[in-house]
Amino acid sequence: MIINQLLVFVLILFCGVNSIKAFDVIKPFPPTAEEAIAMVKTFPCMSEVIKPFKKELDWKAEWVEDRWYIIGLFESPWGVKFIRDATIGYRQIYVWGCFRYLRGYVSGDRTLRGYAPYSAYLMLPPRKWVISMAQEWGLKTLYTRLTPEIAIKLIEENPKFINALKNKQVLDTVAELIVDNVESQKWWFAFYVIQEDGSKTLLVVEAIEGINRWDKKYGFKRIYLHWEIPLYMADWVRKVAKERDWLEANNIP
Repeated sequence: MIINQLLVFVLILFCGVNSIKAFDVIKPFPPTAEEAIAMVKTFPCMSEVIKPFKKELDWKAEWVEDRWYIIGLFESPWGVKFIRDATIGYRQIYVWGCFRYLRGYVSGDRTLRGYAPYSAYLMLPPRKWVISMAQEWGLKTLYTRLTPEIAIKLIEENPKFINALKNKQVLDTVAELIVDNVESQKWWFAFYVIQEDGSKTLLVVEAIEGINRWDKKYGFKRIYLHWEIPLYMADWVRKVAKERDWLEANNIP
């Protein structure tokens, strides 16, 4: 700290007051939150990552040190409020999955040009900031578009699940959102099942939100079914089985 102060003093002494411009705080680009939000809203990649949505509800933007953090609030087709966020900084606009160069950063031409199919993860808004903005909107979840009830319904419509449950009856079901961040929204499911011979067992399912392959609609892009409980799901399964009184299941770990 002392060395920095001495350096500034020496520069002023030998080069004049204008030399301290090198130490000025970076000015916002674009200058206002409204312009930053407008820039993100016109970014094609943002339009892609928020699909499907029913309503655009609100936006917030904050200049932090050398970049804009921007966050949008939307309503999914299932009535769930969810967010997507972006950053404008260092001549680029960043959304999870892609970034875009800002043409004319110095000249003032704020139009956008071609973007690349990835983004620097560290440039995205910090999770702490995202959560604080989401709390101002009263959200209990962040990026997911689904409720547990809708998530269960989508799993039950999946062909892999339908085939796995042939000649079996589901007695009870639990769904829990395990991961809810910008990279992934992951759900775990437990189905309490009675088999043809009358025995009871559990089918557990892992599923990741996205466009599914069988009808190209939003739901779960990947699902994994397990009759044998994976070790990493064992504690969760034991907890659910105890809470729901599924202790007759023959495959509780």
